[in-house]
Amino acid sequence: MKKGLIISLLSLCLMAAALYVGYSAWATGEDKQTLLIAGSSTVDPYTAVLAEEYKKKHPNVIVNHTGGGSTPGLLALKKGAIDLATMSRDLKWTEEDEYTKQYLIGKNGVAIVVNQANALTDISSDHIYQILTGAITNWSAIGGKNEEIKVMGRVKTSTTRIMVEDLVMKGAPYTAAMQIFQTAEELRKAIEDTPNAIGILGLQDVNDSIKKLKVGGIEMTPTTILTSRYPLTRSFYYVLYSEPGMEAFEKTKLDFLDFVRSEQGQAIIEKRGGVRVY
Repeated sequence: MKKGLIISLLSLCLMAAALYVGYSAWATGEDKQTLLIAGSSTVDPYTAVLAEEYKKKHPNVIVNHTGGGSTPGLLALKKGAIDLATMSRDLKWTEEDEYTKQYLIGKNGVAIVVNQANALTDISSDHIYQILTGAITNWSAIGGKNEEIKVMGRVKTSTTRIMVEDLVMKGAPYTAAMQIFQTAEELRKAIEDTPNAIGILGLQDVNDSIKKLKVGGIEMTPTTILTSRYPLTRSFYYVLYSEPGMEAFEKTKLDFLDFVRSEQGQAIIEKRGGVRVY
C-alpha cells in the first residue's frame, strides 16, 4: 500500500475515533446515535447539506463527515472506522465483495468554457490536459487564433477543481500561469471579459454569457451526464459495508440512504449543482 494512502487512511480512522469519543460523552442515552461518513472530497460538500437537513428530521442522530479520498474512505469503512464511505468513482473489481454495497446518489460534470468571441466549439480531452498543464499556450495550436491562452481556474478547495484534478490532470500540476478565482461567479465574469480565456465551471455555474465547449463532440447536458456520454462526468456514491451479524446496526445508515435518495434528498443534490438519479 502506498505511503500517502496509508497516511490518508490513518487520518480518517483517527478522525473517526476522535469524533466518536468526543460526541459519545454528549450523546448519552439509547436514543442518541452517531453516523460517521468519510471519503470523497468531491461528495463531501453534498453530504454536508444532506446531513444538515437529515438532522432536522432526526435530531437524535449526530451526523459527522469529512473528505480524504474515495479509496481511503472505502478502506476505513471496511476496517469499521466509519459507518458510510463516500465515493466519486465506481468500485474496482478488486474492491467488490458480497458485503460491500454501493448506492448511486447523484452525478455531476464539469464544463470547459471560453469567451463568446472564441470561434472554437469543440475540444479534445488531450488538448484540455495540455492547456491546463501549460504544454499548449497558444490557441493556434488547436485551430484557434494566434493568441496566448489565458487559463483561469478555482481555488484548491473548489469541488469543480477537485473533479478536474481527478478526471483530467491525473496528478500533473496546473500551469503556473493559471489565474485563480475564489468563486465561480468571479471566474465566469473574468472569462466573459477576456476574449482568449479558458476555464472550467460546474453545470450549475454556466450561463449564456460564456460559451460551453463540446468535449470530444459531446455537449454537456443533464442527459449526457446522466448517461455518462459526456467525458467529464462523475458518479457519486455512498457505500455500506455489512457483514453477517451487523444487521442490527444498519437501521440508521439505511434510513439516511433512503433520505438521500428521496425526493427531498435528490432536490438538495440538484440544487447544489448535481444531476439527480431518482
